[in-house]
Amino acid sequence: MSKIKKLSRKHLYRITAGVAIINVLIWSVVCFVEIYKNRVMPGTTFTGIAIGGKTVAEATSLIISKQSSLLNQPIKVSADQITTETTATKLGASIDQTQLKNELTERTKPRYLLDRLTAKATGDQTLIQFTPESLDAFIASFKQQVDRESKDKTLT
Repeated sequence: MSKIKKLSRKHLYRITAGVAIINVLIWSVVCFVEIYKNRVMPGTTFTGIAIGGKTVAEATSLIISKQSSLLNQPIKVSADQITTETTATKLGASIDQTQLKNELTERTKPRYLLDRLTAKATGDQTLIQFTPESLDAFIASFKQQVDRESKDKTLT
């Protein structure tokens, strides 16, 4: 006859508590994934605007509504002792809405849980487009201010 060791109540409570904790963790992960399905990852910002947890449509409209204040912030350009100030709007800047929606949609795709919990994603580098004509005109104007005749025309 084999002897079957009976588990004490203390061991049964520990096993039950362990199973309950694992169950809570699994359901927490499932709930997190379900809550953020089709939503931008938590912690995501775009030029300082927190858009984490919003749908793509909500995030896009929030960014577009703040576009003028974002693009009208002053930009200082300096060379030698000459400094000029302009804004991104004067340089022909605008937010590419198609690229913005694509980027935000990419931020909603399922990833590893740890990445979704800890990522601080930003997406403002490629989404602001400049018209070449406005940018070239600014550069030409600034170049004229910086270019000066030489003081000493002799070469030793």
